[in-house]
Amino acid sequence: MKKNIICAMLAMVSITVSAQEKTVQERLVSHVDYLASDSLKGRKAGSPDAARAAEYIRDRYEEAGLKPFFKGWYMPFEKGGISYKNVIGVIEGSDPVLRREYIVLGAHYDHLGVKNGKVYNGADDNASGSAALIEIARSLMLAPKSLKRSVIIAAFDAEEEGLYGSYALADTLANSGISIKLMMSIDMVGWLREGKTLKMEGVATIRNGKAILESKASAICLDIEPKRFEKSVMTATDTEGFAMQGIPTLAVTTGLKSPYHKPEDDAVLIDYEGLEKVSDYLGDITREFATNEDFGPSGHLSFKHRQRDRLGIDIGVTAGCGSDRIRYKSAKFSMNSRPGLMGGADVRLFFGAMSLHSQVTAGIENYFLMNSDNPYGKAEKLSQTVVKAPAEL
Repeated sequence: MKKNIICAMLAMVSITVSAQEKTVQERLVSHVDYLASDSLKGRKAGSPDAARAAEYIRDRYEEAGLKPFFKGWYMPFEKGGISYKNVIGVIEGSDPVLRREYIVLGAHYDHLGVKNGKVYNGADDNASGSAALIEIARSLMLAPKSLKRSVIIAAFDAEEEGLYGSYALADTLANSGISIKLMMSIDMVGWLREGKTLKMEGVATIRNGKAILESKASAICLDIEPKRFEKSVMTATDTEGFAMQGIPTLAVTTGLKSPYHKPEDDAVLIDYEGLEKVSDYLGDITREFATNEDFGPSGHLSFKHRQRDRLGIDIGVTAGCGSDRIRYKSAKFSMNSRPGLMGGADVRLFFGAMSLHSQVTAGIENYFLMNSDNPYGKAEKLSQTVVKAPAEL
């Protein structure tokens, strides 16, 4: 009840406070309207339309007062003979030592382009994240001297093609010996009203991560869903290239409630009040990460992000017990069950991206067997040894 009262008071204050907050929401609307407009034809990675989106983002970075991280705003790269470009800005930290440590905030700006004559505008995926990134950068630039660590603001190209842009930046920074303390990917954050919570995966990669994130969220009455790690092997976001290098990561999203990868993902459906709240929150936690001298990695990584040796073997043990019975289907009759035991080894041989997995087990199966000469008499006890060795590649 107390929390609800406080949140209601905050909501009333937000209606009457400065034009600054209203202006933030108006700018978010403007960013998404442009990036998700039909004129950009779905921002297909490597296309002239994606290049126009990159120019828009570059202009907004310049207006906010950011500096290019490299010699120019664009970080060009190639994949499969196609040229792409990230837009990379930086806010330099003020501490003479900690300024050499970086927080990376990233959001991809590309989408699917045009398919079968339909424009896939990608308002939530990921004009919303790109818009939030612009406004987070703008808010950080209101007091840049308060940031001890430096903050890289990265708009990624070719995420939809295979996370190419984020991998390109991660590799470039690693080869330059730059210390990255955290990478946060902002991907699909425009449906807070329907998604109910802001999902944050990778919290356990940060020391005291959950406490930090929940404290900041509680202060603005934002419901978050902190998850220890990214777990799904079927999905990936721009955190991956950094996480594979052992860098703590946060994947931030309001979920898949929007028309994901459908032509209906348009700007008119975005929850702009929620998008503003998410932007404010991510700006707050970025300030915390960039100013807290004790902030650092927990030493834990998601299993899906752990580097594996090219050759190796994992071995475990398995054991179990159960009961077996024989059922005479035509007679709809089952004998009483008898307990049995099994045990064995779980072996996985991995080589590069492939692995050979086998669970070798041996056990005793026990049954009661009906005496055919005297079906109403005492059943015979039957035991058999079973060895199984299924394998999967």
